[in-house]
Amino acid sequence: MKTMRQRRYKKLMDSGFISPEARVLSKVPYRVPYMKDIINTRIGLKAKARARGVSYPQYERQIKELYIASGYIKGNRRGHRLLDVWAMFREVEDRYKGEHPEYQSPWLKKQTRFKDYVRKVKKSAIEGYYK
Repeated sequence: MKTMRQRRYKKLMDSGFISPEARVLSKVPYRVPYMKDIINTRIGLKAKARARGVSYPQYERQIKELYIASGYIKGNRRGHRLLDVWAMFREVEDRYKGEHPEYQSPWLKKQTRFKDYVRKVKKSAIEGYYK
């Protein structure tokens, strides 16, 4: 039986992401609202490439060139250039936050709920101590 991350990886690969991208983005849950935009954009790129008759290695090269043109590249210790998928993801997230100012990250919501819970428990513990 495949894990959730393996299923996400397969769906991302089928949608037109190359392996380094799919490996990183498989960590992100689909309930993140801008993930659907990222996937739909890539499906469109893949469809256009297939319509032009582009081979898979050429398609991979085009995707890597998109990363280079956008500046989503980081270097490793050996001096190799690597795709910075998280930089692309952060830009899409920032763009989405600009269009939807009411949006709050699920991670921030979780932190806020936990802080509220801690405050509530602490208050009840202090009140219980003085009774």
